[in-house]
Amino acid sequence: MNGSTIPWRWQPVPESGIAAPQAAVAFGDVAESLLKRLEAMSAERRSALMLTAGERLLVALGPETALPWVELPEALMPWHDCLSGFSAELAAELGELLRRLAPALGGYHDASRGDELAPQGLDDLRRRGPYEHLLASEWLLADEIPDEFLRRAASGEHLFLSPTPRERQADRRIVALFHAGNWQLGAPRLAHLALCILLDRRAKAAGGEFHWGSLQAPGEWRVGAEPDELKRLLRARAYRNFDQPLYQEWHKNLSELPLVDECWLIGYPLDKQGLLAPQFTHQVDIAPTLRGEALRVAIRDRRGERSLTLPLPSGDAGAALLQGRFQPGQAIVQTETRRFSLRHAPLLSPNGRHVAVSLQGGYAALMLPVSKPGQTSKQKARQLQWHKAGCLLAQAFTSKTLGAVVQHGAQLSCLQFPRIGKVPLPPQAELHASPGSAALLDAAWLSGKSGGRLYLRDLSGNLVYWESGRSAETGPMRRECDGVLALCQIDAVSLLYARSQDGQLRLGWLDASPGRKTAEAAPGIPCLADSRVLLHALPQDRRFACAVLARGGEPETWRLYAGGAGGAIDGRECRLPPGWRAIGVQLTDKPRLLLVHDKQNQIALLDEDKILPLHQTASPIVRLSYTPSCAGIALLTEQRELIVYSLSARAVILHLQNQTEGKGHG
Repeated sequence: MNGSTIPWRWQPVPESGIAAPQAAVAFGDVAESLLKRLEAMSAERRSALMLTAGERLLVALGPETALPWVELPEALMPWHDCLSGFSAELAAELGELLRRLAPALGGYHDASRGDELAPQGLDDLRRRGPYEHLLASEWLLADEIPDEFLRRAASGEHLFLSPTPRERQADRRIVALFHAGNWQLGAPRLAHLALCILLDRRAKAAGGEFHWGSLQAPGEWRVGAEPDELKRLLRARAYRNFDQPLYQEWHKNLSELPLVDECWLIGYPLDKQGLLAPQFTHQVDIAPTLRGEALRVAIRDRRGERSLTLPLPSGDAGAALLQGRFQPGQAIVQTETRRFSLRHAPLLSPNGRHVAVSLQGGYAALMLPVSKPGQTSKQKARQLQWHKAGCLLAQAFTSKTLGAVVQHGAQLSCLQFPRIGKVPLPPQAELHASPGSAALLDAAWLSGKSGGRLYLRDLSGNLVYWESGRSAETGPMRRECDGVLALCQIDAVSLLYARSQDGQLRLGWLDASPGRKTAEAAPGIPCLADSRVLLHALPQDRRFACAVLARGGEPETWRLYAGGAGGAIDGRECRLPPGWRAIGVQLTDKPRLLLVHDKQNQIALLDEDKILPLHQTASPIVRLSYTPSCAGIALLTEQRELIVYSLSARAVILHLQNQTEGKGHG
């Protein structure tokens, strides 16, 4: 079979009345990657699986939600063995660089024969061997009689094609020198990363080794392209460019090396004179395009020159790769004795430093500190409690604590909001709420110089607020506007709202300054009075992104826009793959939809037309919320796990677990 690694999955036919299990089957290097995923799983999730292993074969059988699926697109599967040390999102981005660069490398050069490496032939059939050489007829059993396939694997009865051994493999070697000076800082280092991986794979395929060094550090050699070695390559930065003294030192070092098949010079500009020196068999010129959205890569060897334009990864993924953050840091799973309620979604504070979760019983919430990746907070959890007869309508964070709006009879208790306290319950025409509903009203607390404002968006789209001032008496409820479809808190002092008027979307920026006027803009975005809208706004230059649901149902279709107040608006249509639904929009270098897949218990980003997996939970997601200002997702699972995921860190930064008995949503 073609390709060095072929992951495979199948679904056995269930017996009558028994749910069909799922299986993840892998061999070769993919099996080793699958084993790493299994080792990283929680003990509870791993206990739901049954494992079978043969020589370089691993089979995991169990519920679909517990299996460690490989998350690469099919086109990138040949590179899976190279990407096992990277997170799912980074593997997809880096894999695309590998896929585009690989054809430009050309054929392997055999220094001892003076030509390209001869193809490897077949010699015999054997009972042992790597599964990429498994006989095609054996794979037919996997489709037709999967139980027999597993039996043969466990008892060592599979037949493998045995390749003819290549000659003189022990002496094969590829060496590469990377330019680490200021010409190659930034985006060109991403091409260095990809080339290091490709050349290491190229050497291994020929039965040899890959050695590399930095042009700015003569005589210092490293071996291979394991994640730790790749991080060393990224750290090999220097502000000294390649000069004559460095060239003389490297000339001496290269002359002392045993015979090498290929010697690559990477990151040094090409000229009309051919290769820089006779020792080099290949030279690679890497430079950003004029607009900086891609790299121009030219590869020259003694047979000619090949060039290509290499699109760069997304901003977040590119930054993570350049910083050597290949795997997100995993938060330690901790136990919380106070039992979480699954009735309401958890809520992150605008700065992401705290998360609120309702407690079982319905009259208390817990405010928990959220630490940065790799850090531990010394703050303690704080509990907010209200009258047992009260109904929670909304929650919001002030600068110091969690606040709640609770209806009790004909009064609203605005707990923990400075100088507001208890206020009369307005008529339903002025404040439309549904006490006891699982979905709470959108709320935001904005701090001002002389007080603050508590904003609520009710079920009819009315945006109302109470203002706290210097006096002890709370002012009356005021209405800001109606027809509001979405609310997004930008920071502690400002928010953005979206409302529909005459079939068009209008955006309004608010703060708590006394005597201020609402700044509204009409960016020319079509929007109906009942359209679903997602927002994200940045404090700088009033940049915003919004998504308007164009067509609901399965699959969803959204119109995604980005721009600034008074500036040009970019828009495009996004049709989601089946099973996914949008829960938010993220604005960094470009707008992207944040998605959730309920059946796969997975959250992801939609980047252009690519799904970038972020995190997958072991049990179904019951409630979740997204806070754009801190780029954080807070979710509750059916097993009463509270998980906080940071989009900027690409990591779970809080993981709390309750007891698991019962599945009630109380």
